[in-house]
Amino acid sequence: MSTSTPSESFGSIFLRGLKVAAISAVINVVLFFLGSAAGLLPETVLLPGPNEPLTVVPVILSSIVGTLAGTILYTLLSRFSPASSARAFRVTLIVLGVATLFPPLSIPGAPVGMVITLELMHVVAIVGMYVGLPKTT
Repeated sequence: MSTSTPSESFGSIFLRGLKVAAISAVINVVLFFLGSAAGLLPETVLLPGPNEPLTVVPVILSSIVGTLAGTILYTLLSRFSPASSARAFRVTLIVLGVATLFPPLSIPGAPVGMVITLELMHVVAIVGMYVGLPKTT
């Protein structure tokens, strides 16, 4: 069973978060370049908001910022409910993870391959946090 111990420090959680962020960013960069090389991430498709094509920079930033947000959430849960923080975090992560799967579907003109590639990037970050953030005992 996975739980967070009351003595678990912010530093140890934060270090796990940094590791997960780095690993997720590297895997997502690889997915970005593979998808680009395969023609799955066309530069003609503009992302809503910045109105620009997808580049590697937002892939890296999204991987890191999303994981650090998850790290903060897990840290807060471990402080307020140490005995059930891992379970509460994972349930919350699944709910939020499902919600993150919808935005790629709303990119105007995005081909199916692009949507699938972006969905895989989200899954990488979600699975990384699910497995890597809660301390298993």
